[in-house]
Amino acid sequence: MTALPAGTTLISQWVCTELASVLARQARMKEMPRKEARKVFDLLDQLVKTGLIRMIPVDGIDFDQAALWVMGAPVPLRGPDALHLAITYRINARLLSLDAKLLVAAQWAGVGVKEIP
Repeated sequence: MTALPAGTTLISQWVCTELASVLARQARMKEMPRKEARKVFDLLDQLVKTGLIRMIPVDGIDFDQAALWVMGAPVPLRGPDALHLAITYRINARLLSLDAKLLVAAQWAGVGVKEIP
C-alpha cells in the first residue's frame, strides 16, 4: 500500500457492514425511520466516493490474524473487534475508537491508537 497523507481517514469494508447492521436494527426496532437509516448509509457512500474517506478492502489474511488474536488474547476480544484490529495492523494505521475494551486489546496486539480529543 502506498503511503497516505497524514490525517487521511480510512475505514474498512467491515465498518460498512457493521454500520449497515446497526442501522438496519434501529429501523427494525423503530428507533429510526428506515428512510433515515438509508440516508446515513448513503452519506457514508458519498464520503467514500468523494474521497473524504478512503475505503480499505478486507483481506483473507485479516480473518486469519483476527482468529489467532481471539484465541490467544489475554483480554476479552470478540471476533468483529479482532477483525478491526487485524485490518488496522495490516495497513499500519492507528485505530480510532471509543470502546475502552477494544483499545486495551489494541495495545496488547501492538496496534497503534489515536486518542479522541
